[in-house]
Order: sequence, then C-alpha cells, then structure tokens
Amino acid sequence: MLSPEKALSQLSQIQRHEERINNAQPIEGISSINELQARVLKRLIIKKPTQDAQMTLV
Repeated sequence: MLSPEKALSQLSQIQRHEERINNAQPIEGISSINELQARVLKRLIIKKPTQDAQMTLV
C-alpha cells in the first residue's frame, strides 16, 4: 500500500511538455506514465491525463 505522500509524489512526476523548434508549431505531449503511476491513478479512480485536457492554474 502506498502512503498519500508517496502517491502524490508519483503523480507529481507526470508533466506536460511543449517544445518549439525554429519558430515551428509547438509540439505538445505528456510524459510517459510508468506502471506505478498507472496503478495509483487506477486505485484513485482517476483517468490518465490526456493531451487536450484543460490544465488547472495554480
């Protein structure tokens, strides 16, 4: 069983990326989700993040 702190630590590693090369259109993506992160998401009944999902401003 994972503690809440470790679960949050795992999920905080999932990041959105945007890269632009030579003024071209940006390429966007989400970092790869490892097996442990996928299990945490499933256990918490949270969908895997998608590229087109609205980001929350903090």
